[in-house]
Amino acid sequence: MILSVIIATMNRSADLERALLSLGSQARLPDEVIIVDQSRDDATRVLCERFNAGGALMGRLRYLPQSQPSLVAARNRGVSSVKGEIVSFLDDDVVLLPDYYQRILAALEADAHLGAVGGCVLNTPFGGVRWRLRQGLATAFLLNFWNGRMTPSGFGYPIYHRAITRPTRVDMLHGCNMTFRSQALRGEAFDTWFSGYSYREDAEFTYRISKRWKILMIPEARLYHNESTSNRLDRRELRSMRMRSYEYVWRKHKGPGSISSLLFRYSVFGLHMIEQIEAYFQTRSGRTSGEAQPASPKGARAEAKEILGSDQR
Repeated sequence: MILSVIIATMNRSADLERALLSLGSQARLPDEVIIVDQSRDDATRVLCERFNAGGALMGRLRYLPQSQPSLVAARNRGVSSVKGEIVSFLDDDVVLLPDYYQRILAALEADAHLGAVGGCVLNTPFGGVRWRLRQGLATAFLLNFWNGRMTPSGFGYPIYHRAITRPTRVDMLHGCNMTFRSQALRGEAFDTWFSGYSYREDAEFTYRISKRWKILMIPEARLYHNESTSNRLDRRELRSMRMRSYEYVWRKHKGPGSISSLLFRYSVFGLHMIEQIEAYFQTRSGRTSGEAQPASPKGARAEAKEILGSDQR
């Protein structure tokens, strides 16, 4: 099987270099690596030329510049350019263990009904009493059942909070690593409603795939996701974008019926409550340590109120 890897990147040449080094160390090398570059400088282009000129990935890289800063547009462009029967998406800030693709391809070869596979992120940063409180509240408010499935209220998230220990069937995968049969991608594309820096575009896309194909996460395919600090939104912008994305995914897949609307409102109320509790703990921690206190959660209240009233528009 021809394996094509797509990496969308922007202004992260140092992160991308580590990702490419891990790709070049694979026991099963990719047949082609498509880099869709939205950077404002030439550092990424120069890096790709160097990798393409020598080493394990020599002649395997295809560099595609893109002026529009959009993750979904970059991924869709990559899909339109691939040659492989297997298409894999990686974030530019991941580092794969050497047998990652060997394990991914073995899973796909073993099950003809398997349309997509995700691996196990080893450096998940979650834990502690506050995290367990958040887990309990998120479950109670139908925000997350922690199983990679969509909830009745249109929420739910890919499994990312823990390392998995057994093959797990899911509805959605995390965009940092997801691999598909090309047949599963036919007639599908990342939704261009998610523009620029995106949130939940990966969950929405793989949820659509899960309606026709089996999706698994497997513990044997291991990687690190280093979550680069480059090109991140500030907290207020990120919160606002998340709220809009939650509403969009709910409307697209659960519909604005009365029961669905009630469940969505209930979950948004729970999300607002969790943010208020976390803001309280952050403020308390700041007072104890003498650090600057965080901004008031007024913005979160306003955005939650906007979403709670959004089905009246």
